[in-house]
Amino acid sequence: RLLRVDLKVFSCILSPMFSLKLARLPMAGLVLVSLLVLPRALSGSPVTLSAGRVGLGWLGSADVGVRLGVVESLLLLLVSGIGLVVAAYSARNLIGQEGLVRYAVLETATVAALALAVTASSLLVIAAGWTVATVTLSSLVAHAGTARSRRSARQIRFRLLVGDALLWGAVVVVGAGVGTLDRAG
Repeated sequence: RLLRVDLKVFSCILSPMFSLKLARLPMAGLVLVSLLVLPRALSGSPVTLSAGRVGLGWLGSADVGVRLGVVESLLLLLVSGIGLVVAAYSARNLIGQEGLVRYAVLETATVAALALAVTASSLLVIAAGWTVATVTLSSLVAHAGTARSRRSARQIRFRLLVGDALLWGAVVVVGAGVGTLDRAG
């Protein structure tokens, strides 16, 4: 009897529908974080978290972290709120389709990468978050697995990666010219 209960719990965790519902948790958490930080940011005291600095040779250095001021908190609220709405919509409209777990993982990764890009404390982290979002978003376009969706995903990935290359070029120019990739506070 205990074994049957454990198998039911295990099959529930692996169910595609559960994975889409589970994907909403990090997005809801980001909405909550942005709402909790916003009053502090409005008072002129942004929240910063840093994993440290990275030396990049002739490009200078960059802080690897996040900064939540007013603008960043509002952008985080926007990104995570839209991600939450998309996850809720997807949960209802993708029932029964193959690859639902993959879709949930890609959507969560896309929102997380965009959240990192809008809250990053340096241009290095902004560009990294943006590039990860490019790859995961183009993979979401190919989610259906049809020839048309894969072709569309290739076109989108190419165009977005051209933009990413330009973004990384700008990061190099700023680093070489200024000596730091940190955002101005």
